[in-house]
Amino acid sequence: TVDSSMFFWIVFYMTEGLKFSESSATLLAMAYDAAQVLGSLLSGKASDLLGSRPPVFFVMLLAACFCSLSIVAVSTWEALLPVIFSIGFTTGGPCMLMHTAVAADVGAR
Repeated sequence: TVDSSMFFWIVFYMTEGLKFSESSATLLAMAYDAAQVLGSLLSGKASDLLGSRPPVFFVMLLAACFCSLSIVAVSTWEALLPVIFSIGFTTGGPCMLMHTAVAADVGAR
């Protein structure tokens, strides 16, 4: 899935492309995971308030596109932290919305 491939790519990109140490790269990858959890919780709450998943899904994926494009513009640890956090936040929500929708549909049958 997108979230797991992004998680592994982030570490590879920072160690090979930006020459970060492995410890720095894994700390930033942990920020990605933490942001995914937060994005999942808030997107679920937003979809409950709206009563519909598709608008939340679309807005977060659109934001994820812009956030993902911005990663090539930064190269310092301090600048990458908010970018990687925003990528995790905007990809975590749609992934969990898809997983829960599939689980709910399968469970209803």
